[in-house]
Amino acid sequence: MTTLKILVVDDDIDVADSLADVLELKAHDVTTVYDSREAIKVFKRQEFDIAFMDVMMPGKNGVESFLEIKKAKPDAHVVMMTGFSVQHLLDEALEQGAAGVLHKPVAVDDVMALIDDLQNPKKPKALVLVADGDANFAEMLGQQLLAGGHTARIAYTGPEALAILRNEPLDLLILDLELPVISGLEVCYEMKQLGRVVPTIILCAGSKDQGDAEHCLRDPAVSGILFKPFDPSVLMSSLNELLKPGARPRS
Repeated sequence: MTTLKILVVDDDIDVADSLADVLELKAHDVTTVYDSREAIKVFKRQEFDIAFMDVMMPGKNGVESFLEIKKAKPDAHVVMMTGFSVQHLLDEALEQGAAGVLHKPVAVDDVMALIDDLQNPKKPKALVLVADGDANFAEMLGQQLLAGGHTARIAYTGPEALAILRNEPLDLLILDLELPVISGLEVCYEMKQLGRVVPTIILCAGSKDQGDAEHCLRDPAVSGILFKPFDPSVLMSSLNELLKPGARPRS
């Protein structure tokens, strides 16, 4: 593994030092800062391969600091960390090029996945639509995808899913069959009518959806079924298989 220069920024000293300790055990060169303004100064003075920055800090918040860093160094790789529901700040950071978002307590595996992604830039990325009426579950999957270096779109109803499917060049669809307004099965039918071929993983809540899921499997775009609850690592493994060259039918 290549040694990286990493900046950790968090006003919670215990959290910052714990993350720094983990990264140093992986032989990375880590600088730890507990203040957002100091982080900006350090980032402007030194070169870092990646920074992990808390969102909610006194003075300048993490997103404001990130935006200032990006002005000075447009190629900076900054991952936002948060233990709060601050979606508007996270959306702004991601729109401005943040390298990802990690939710506290931060999982070491997610941190290492982001670092691995930085060290392997040729690793394929995906634009993924998560279509699920359970907002908490959909957003959890979205964060898993972000942690894996992918881009996530989220739809909470069938019509929202179809609008995104019509207008964005998706690489993968994660589709719950029990979507509100228009069901997942109807979304599959509409996609077929539109001639949109998007690799699809079907989500089922239980045996009552199994018949519909098996019906969807007749569509060549549908690559598999996951029954809730499932281990997110299984989903990520399926996604990576679908991203291999030649494995993704696209219209």
